Amino acid sequence: MASADLIVDVTGWFLPEGDAGPATTDGPTVRPVVSGPIVDVVDTAGFDLSPVAVAGRSAPPLPAGSGSGRRVVFSGDQQRAWAVDDDGTVVRSWLVSGSTVPASNEWRGTYTVYLRQELNWAYIGSGLLEWFVAYRRTPIGFDIGFHQIPNDGAGVPVQSVAELGQRRSAGCQRQAEQDALFLWEWAPLGTTVAVV
Repeated sequence: MASADLIVDVTGWFLPEGDAGPATTDGPTVRPVVSGPIVDVVDTAGFDLSPVAVAGRSAPPLPAGSGSGRRVVFSGDQQRAWAVDDDGTVVRSWLVSGSTVPASNEWRGTYTVYLRQELNWAYIGSGLLEWFVAYRRTPIGFDIGFHQIPNDGAGVPVQSVAELGQRRSAGCQRQAEQDALFLWEWAPLGTTVAVV
């Protein structure tokens, strides 16, 4: 991408400018990557599809009311995400595992990616997460977003790829590794996220 990435070492949460956030957090030091504005559209041909992903015409139709323009769409009912190009073309669609408590954690609406971290620690016992792309903050200050299926800190995934499509998380959307890497490259800061 044609942006100058800034890598910053911080302990705790990395927050949008002007937001003090929580004073401390459990877990390791994180290395957030703050990306520049959307400059180029990523060539998706170089990204492998996971076992739960499809591309192009093979993708399921977008849910009604998911907006327009370049965006990520997440359907809590379908436990599925879509990457949509400027012209409305579905670039990729894949299964995710969202919240086990949909009424409190899957708020319908339109959001913007405001935080990206290569590595983070889940706040409710689901372990180490990679490729975290956050778009919403809960009323008590936790970040919600997309990330790879977490591991328990010893390298053991907390769920299998075959279990994606089921509600399994505390609030975020878990993804297969290939899909998490794709979304990390495809959704820089400022990307629209529609939750339907």
